[in-house]
Amino acid sequence: RNPRQTFFVRYFTHRSLLVEAPALSRLNNHAGRVPAGGNDRQALLAHGRRVRPFTSQWRLEYDRRLCRFMRLLTTTRSRVFWLGLPIVRSPRMSADLVKLNKLIRQRAAIHSIPHISIWDAFADAQGRYTDFDCHRDDSYHRQRHVDGIHFAPLGRKRLAELVLAASRGATKEPSARPSFGGPYVCHR
Repeated sequence: RNPRQTFFVRYFTHRSLLVEAPALSRLNNHAGRVPAGGNDRQALLAHGRRVRPFTSQWRLEYDRRLCRFMRLLTTTRSRVFWLGLPIVRSPRMSADLVKLNKLIRQRAAIHSIPHISIWDAFADAQGRYTDFDCHRDDSYHRQRHVDGIHFAPLGRKRLAELVLAASRGATKEPSARPSFGGPYVCHR
């Protein structure tokens, strides 16, 4: 497994974040990308013990790491947007990503970080996964790779358009508007 794809789950990645925190707080980037969430649906180490995904202990530890990173992001001089996770072909993985999206969206609201939901933008009219997107000219274009997870070039372009529209605050697509969760308290 690629440690860069399990950002908040793998202990050594979380520890390296703490080492890099001072450098991150001095950044003044226009945009950045953190590959977080997609592979975070696995066990993690908490207090030296392996904790199964989505249990109460797992949520507490994941939440702690997520909040710590979000607090760090808000100390930078950059505008920060959190991009939600997309629907994927696997119904089981999609169900897990719904849980992660909910947790992340709630925490983003606490830290005043706009959360850009992309789920509906990559689903069909019935809310199901689709590899293709119907464009204005009624032609279909592949937006996802054959693995049912990653984006094809046109999907990446669509994703970039959603992020740009949301960052400008002038989007007509409901799924690209920043959405905020309820009033939750981050665990420290």
